Amino acid sequence: MLAHLPEEKVDSILSKRGISGMTDRSITSREELESELRHIREQGFAVNDEEEHRNYKGIARPILVDEGI
Repeated sequence: MLAHLPEEKVDSILSKRGISGMTDRSITSREELESELRHIREQGFAVNDEEEHRNYKGIARPILVDEGI
């Protein structure tokens, strides 16, 4: 979800919640997160590779709505 929010909203969320890791595979730096968000936007989906729980992987793709319709 973060990949498709305006930068100001991402900044607001991160300033309130921070970046903390849940496993040793979690993203824990702002630079790494920004790189990952760019990658997600480019490929169109996100991959969770044991970043929240060991032995759990997942993918996610947003449903984007054109509000001009």
